[in-house]
Amino acid sequence: MPAGMVTGLRGVDLGVPDVAARARFFTEVWRLSIAAERNGSVYLRGTGAYHHVLALHPRSTAQLLCINLAASSRAAVDQLHARLKQAGAAQLQAPRAIGEPGGGYGFAFMGPEKRVLRVIAGDARHADAAVLPDRPVKITHVVLNTPRHFVGPDDVVIEYTAEVERVDESYRVREPRDWAYPPGHSDLWGATPPPSARMKAAQSKIGFAAGLFQP
Repeated sequence: MPAGMVTGLRGVDLGVPDVAARARFFTEVWRLSIAAERNGSVYLRGTGAYHHVLALHPRSTAQLLCINLAASSRAAVDQLHARLKQAGAAQLQAPRAIGEPGGGYGFAFMGPEKRVLRVIAGDARHADAAVLPDRPVKITHVVLNTPRHFVGPDDVVIEYTAEVERVDESYRVREPRDWAYPPGHSDLWGATPPPSARMKAAQSKIGFAAGLFQP
C-alpha cells in the first residue's frame, strides 16, 4: 500500500442485541461520548478529532460489522479502490458518499479472510480534540481472533491502553512469526497465565457479519 494513503484506524462498527445498554457501558464505564444517534444506532466519540470511533447497531447477536480506515483524500480512496479491484477483491463496493453521521467519501470491501473494512476520506472532524487523563482519545488498533485483557458486554473483548508508542516510516513492519510465543507461554514474556475457559469462548464467539456492511 503506498505510504500516506491510509492515515490511521478511524474506528469500528459493532452489532449488538441491546444498543441502549451497550451505549451506557461505553459512556459510563469506557467514558466515550455520544456524537450522534440515527435509526436505532449510536455513534460514540473519544476526545480526539474523529467524528466517532465506535458505532453500535441493533443486531440479533453480537457481531464485528466493519473496521474503518481513514484515507488522506478522495483521490486516495479512488486509488485504493482501483488497486483492490485489480487484485480481484471478491466483494468490493463502489466509492460513494457515506450516508451516516460523520459523512465522508469511501467504500467497503471484504478481505481474503472474510473481514469487512471500509476506507473513508473527507469525514467530519471535531475541532475540540484534546487529551484528557480519564477518557479515551481514539481506537489505536484492532486485535482479531485473540482474547486480550477484558471481556465486555456480549463477550466483546476490550483492551484499554495508555502511552501507545507512535511509529514512523522507519519502523519495520513485523510478520506473524515475529510475534510467535515461546513454547509453553501465553505471551511473549511469560507473564500471562493461560486463557480461562471464558476467554477461550470469547475468542471464537464474536465473528464478522456476513456480507458488506451497510449503515
